[in-house]
Amino acid sequence: MAQPDATRRPATGLSSAGLCQKFAAPELVVFWIRTFLPGAGRQTCFNPNPKQITKLEFPAYAWKGYVTAGTLVCLGSVSSISTANAGDTASCCVDLESRIVELSQVTPRSQRLEIEISGQLHRSVLFWSDGVERNAYVVEPASGGSYFTFSGDAELPSKWEAGFMLEIEIPSNSSDELSQSISKGAMSTAVGASNFFIGHEELGRITVGMQTEAHDHITELDLSATDSFASPAVADWNGNFLLRPNRRFTPGDPLIWSFVGADDIGDGDEASVVRFDTPEERKLQASLSWGMGGVSAAALRFNDDWENFAVTGGAAFAYYAEDTRSPCRDSDDLSGCGTLAGSLSLKHKPTSIIASLASGLNVTRPTDVSGDNYWYYAKIAKAWSLSPLGATTTYAEYFHGKRNVEIEVDQFRTGVPHDVEINARTNVYGIGIMQTLEEFEIDFYLALRHYEADVSVTGANSTAISVDDFDALMTGSRITF
Repeated sequence: MAQPDATRRPATGLSSAGLCQKFAAPELVVFWIRTFLPGAGRQTCFNPNPKQITKLEFPAYAWKGYVTAGTLVCLGSVSSISTANAGDTASCCVDLESRIVELSQVTPRSQRLEIEISGQLHRSVLFWSDGVERNAYVVEPASGGSYFTFSGDAELPSKWEAGFMLEIEIPSNSSDELSQSISKGAMSTAVGASNFFIGHEELGRITVGMQTEAHDHITELDLSATDSFASPAVADWNGNFLLRPNRRFTPGDPLIWSFVGADDIGDGDEASVVRFDTPEERKLQASLSWGMGGVSAAALRFNDDWENFAVTGGAAFAYYAEDTRSPCRDSDDLSGCGTLAGSLSLKHKPTSIIASLASGLNVTRPTDVSGDNYWYYAKIAKAWSLSPLGATTTYAEYFHGKRNVEIEVDQFRTGVPHDVEINARTNVYGIGIMQTLEEFEIDFYLALRHYEADVSVTGANSTAISVDDFDALMTGSRITF
């Protein structure tokens, strides 16, 4: 009998038994195996001699590694067919059919790790004026810079799952690092996240490694989606800029906008921690974290969606046992600082109007300085349907922060430092517009902010510091993938 042409595909639907009978030859047996994976509609043709594979067609999902293991088992199970005579064909092919059925039941439970690549590219131009000087910098907004993420997860038996995340940040001229004298910041890659997790559908998830703390982003819940460049962290735009005219207490310790603004109170960061997240129950999810710098935090978040409204919000408490990452700004030991913060965002669907509120305050402090340290923030936004390309969102925002701290300075240049109390109040007013290209996941925006600060010093000589206003305009784009 002539040997079959292994490069030709028989009609779809032939069983392996029928093919064995048709191509039964002692020197060569060519058979077809219909793949058993879900959604498969292709067949693969093999020569049972591993050294003489005549045709091998991998379906699209072969990249996940499913086909390789299954075909090797099939080859092993039928290797004896090549030496079988025509009389043994029926029994060998019955065995082949049973192996296919067996593998089709086992393989779906042996899911491999699926890896996803995502990220964003975010670049802007910052125009600024401090009352004395004005300039323009190409920046990366500190509220959300450029990065790419590798993440993977695998479903395990009995509702368990496991996975990892690796995030590579690409900082370049971060807006909170620049100042009047620094126009170019660091340009090097950094690891923003590196962790692994194991979780259960009903018990929750534990994540270990570099990641967001439980209270990170708790003050930035905003349904208008403009928080990527205009969030309550107003010092992200000008945190390292000097106040003008600046009263310098000691060389190297000038007053900068991030010091007087107090917007760093309450929100977390990326750090090496152990974090636990509960399953979402009745639209609620709780999180706990502990780790780097002795920071422990507990947070509660909620999301809901009704016919006419959508809402998201959260609140968190954080305790800083060490002084290395404490938001309490004093000359004494800063350990023992506690913060309470949260945010709420409500969207009225018929009008596409979004109202967002956020606040943070120190609830425990290591010193006895009179006065509170807190901030609050409000934003009103509306999404307009002006273009088929996507929503056009306009907004107005307001921030107020109060900082009362005691620091040790050599105010009179005598060489003998003494304690002084600094009282600062900061007001920020902002407006902006964002155009979204929904199909391409691109945002273009133009935003304006006006900063005001009132600063006074109480000590051996009480002094009020006159501070010029700071104006900034930021325009840029953010691409997500």
